[in-house]
Amino acid sequence: MAITKSIIHQTVERLLESHIENLNTMLSSVTDGAEGEGKSSAGDKHETSAAMIHLEQEKLSKQLQDYLAMRAPLSRLNANEAHEVIQVGSQVETDKSKFYISIPLGAFELEGTKLFAVSPTAPLIQKLMGKRAGDVINFNGVATRIVEVN
Repeated sequence: MAITKSIIHQTVERLLESHIENLNTMLSSVTDGAEGEGKSSAGDKHETSAAMIHLEQEKLSKQLQDYLAMRAPLSRLNANEAHEVIQVGSQVETDKSKFYISIPLGAFELEGTKLFAVSPTAPLIQKLMGKRAGDVINFNGVATRIVEVN
């Protein structure tokens, strides 16, 4: 089966929701641990543990907010729209990698193919924006040829 932009988009949506679900589970687990910790320990050990739990909660909450904020821009993309010029929502294949310009989820594998869901603000993507299949860009001293844009 060919990997279409629509399939890539659906996969990125599923990955995003999976990240959100995992973070919610981890946050819930840390919160439950904090409540249990509050009922037991005493003194300095308790204060140190409570502070570490609080820091972990803050970190997970920040990550969760970041992922939740990615839902809106991803939902605005039309995966059925074909592009000739690289822009937000483009599926891009270069001679080095394959990208879906959408949200910064990083690398994932689909049907044995490694792809990258990347932000349009990533430095390499900024160099690619506005280019077409056949164009060559130079990024960090390396020439990269654009093979396909969709």
